[in-house]
Amino acid sequence: MPVKKKKSLDRKDRTYIQKGKRSTSFSIRTAHTSRNPLQWIDEQGTPRSLRYCTNQSSIFMDEQSGDVILGRITMLDGVLQVPSTNMVLQEFLSKHPHNGVLFEEFDPEAKALEEFESEELEFRAKKAVFDSTTQELSSLGLAMFGGRSKKLTTSELKRDLLVEAKKKPQTIIDLASDGDLELLALASDALSHGLLTKKNDKVYSGDDLVLEIPFNADVEETLKQFMKTKDGSKLAKYLKQELK
Repeated sequence: MPVKKKKSLDRKDRTYIQKGKRSTSFSIRTAHTSRNPLQWIDEQGTPRSLRYCTNQSSIFMDEQSGDVILGRITMLDGVLQVPSTNMVLQEFLSKHPHNGVLFEEFDPEAKALEEFESEELEFRAKKAVFDSTTQELSSLGLAMFGGRSKKLTTSELKRDLLVEAKKKPQTIIDLASDGDLELLALASDALSHGLLTKKNDKVYSGDDLVLEIPFNADVEETLKQFMKTKDGSKLAKYLKQELK
């Protein structure tokens, strides 16, 4: 369980929403038990047992005293509004282990910023496609789609890349800005056409071993880096000739 620092919340009204499909009525657990732990890890790494009580000023069981009145927390139609006058409940929800899993605070400003950043990323990815030369589009297509991209016209390739720019904008941006994109595309093309084959984390050219792929490494990226070496440049020259 990750360590989280205790910090005070700004006093304001807050709205919480259920994640995923919303229920007509959704209850949030309010108390720690030995069978069903409900804890928050403080800055020292100590588990603090949580319990929401309407007659206590603390949400931590070790700071509560006397008789306790256990509170109930229910979201109606997936929404719970907590006024600034109930900071104890707000703190409890902020430290609840299901915060961000089953429910989350709805922050319009943060949501707007997230949507703006997403739109900006998509715009940059699409611009990278539009700004690419025909050769760059070809390399980008090979890196994204492999050998099948060679069967597409320029317009079809640009269309498919724009679709990917919407679905995987960061991938398009990273590829378009890769100074060695041509080598990456060459590796993808060679694998698609069977000039290079991958068997058990090893790459072969025919029966000759070209290189071994490090654990969890990307095959095409590893080949790209290899083709930048003196020995690898010979392989790159051979592949370019065969793929003309």
